[in-house]
Amino acid sequence: MTKVYNLSSYERLSTKAIAVIDVSWVEDKIYEINRINTPQLYRGGGVASRLLKQVLERADHHGLTLRLVIKPSGSLDYDQLEAWYERHGFVKQDSGWYLRYPQISETSLSTHFKGSK
Repeated sequence: MTKVYNLSSYERLSTKAIAVIDVSWVEDKIYEINRINTPQLYRGGGVASRLLKQVLERADHHGLTLRLVIKPSGSLDYDQLEAWYERHGFVKQDSGWYLRYPQISETSLSTHFKGSK
């Protein structure tokens, strides 16, 4: 049986959600980012980057691959979004999907191998 993780995230300002990332399980250890939405008023302040970083950390912790298709909205264009996702480790595939494989930090490696001598 495959364990399914909740990777979705949101940020609130008081009682109002100001940014959201929806992530859904696809198969095995592959999850799809369906939507990252930050209202125009809150863009440029790093809110979406903070949320995406949370999602990426959870995915890395559980060894999960993330995929997405770039869907521009509002004032953002495709090239801006592509550069933003690439800065966060996503790589375009021939299929048109952008994938990000689990990243292993030096801290994770040292913790993992600490007792294996």
